[in-house]
Amino acid sequence: MKTFADLFAGIGGFHYAARAAGLTLAYAVEHDAAARKNYRANHGVCPLGDITTLDATALPRADIICAGFPCQPFSYTGARCGRADPRGNLFDDIMRIADATGAPALALENVPGLLDIDGGAVWRHVLVSLQRRGYTVAHRVVDARDLGLPQARRRLLIAATKKPFDEFLWPQKKPMASVADVLEKFPHPRHRRPLVRCGLKRQLVVAAKQKIIAPPADPSVPQFWSWSYNHDRVTVGDYALTLRASSGLFYHQARDSRGLRNLTPRERLRLQGFPDAHRITGTDRATARQAGNAIPVPMAAALIDGILRVYDSAPP
Repeated sequence: MKTFADLFAGIGGFHYAARAAGLTLAYAVEHDAAARKNYRANHGVCPLGDITTLDATALPRADIICAGFPCQPFSYTGARCGRADPRGNLFDDIMRIADATGAPALALENVPGLLDIDGGAVWRHVLVSLQRRGYTVAHRVVDARDLGLPQARRRLLIAATKKPFDEFLWPQKKPMASVADVLEKFPHPRHRRPLVRCGLKRQLVVAAKQKIIAPPADPSVPQFWSWSYNHDRVTVGDYALTLRASSGLFYHQARDSRGLRNLTPRERLRLQGFPDAHRITGTDRATARQAGNAIPVPMAAALIDGILRVYDSAPP
C-alpha cells in the first residue's frame, strides 16, 4: 500500500501518521477555509473543498481512505440529532468516494456515541454499508491516555479492509506523558490574563466552596485544570479533559510555577500528538478549534499501522 486520501482532513492528524508510515498523499478534502490554509502551510497541499459537491469519479485511487467524519450529530455533549442533522449523513459521501475510486481500505474515526445513537441504527448503517461492499470491519473505543497522551479523549476507531482478517491488531498501552512534557516553559504573557475576565475565577471559588476540587498539595507541581462541559466540576490532575472545538480558551487551564493560566496553542497541539514543527497559522481561538477537531496523531497511527499489518500478513 502506497497512497492515502485525507477526507475531513482538518489540520492533518491523519496526514502525520500516514506519512510516518511511508504513505504518499493522493488527495485531501476539507471544507473549513482556515483549516485548509493551515493544512497547506504544513503539508504543502491545499485540500479540496466541500465533500458533498465533489465529483468522486474524478478523484484518483488511494490505497487507504482516512476520514475523521463530523462527530457533532452523535456526541454526548451535543444535541445528538443523528442523521436528522445534515452532518450526520456525511459518512455516505465517504462510501460514494470509496465506490468511485475502489479503495481497498478505510481508516475512520468518530465519537463512541455513534454506536448507540438512535438505538444503534446509525452504527448498523455504517457497519452494513461497509460489509455490503466487501470490507472486513474491526472497531474499538480507544482512550488517548492509553496511547501516551495526557488527555481523556475516548474515540471510536474503525478499520475496514477488502482483504479479510481474523483479528485486527490494536496497539498496546503506552505510558502517559507528563504535564511537564506538554507545558511550554515560557508561555506568552497573554495566556495569563486575569481569570475574572472570563468568569473562571468566580467559578473556581464556587467549586472550592462546594468541595468539588481539593486544594493542590504542592503548588509547584504542574497540573491541568479542566472544566466539565456542564460546568459542575473541575478536574485537576495529570491529564486534561477532552479538547473540543467549541469549548473556547478558558475551559482548559494549566497551573505552572507562576499560577493558573490558559493552555497555549502549542500545548493544545501537543495534547493531540502533533509535532512541535507543526506551524500555527491562525489566532489562539482558531487553533483551539482546529486542535479540538483533530484526531490525535497516535490514534491515526494505530489505525493505519493496523491496516498495513493486515496487508503485509498472509491470508487468514
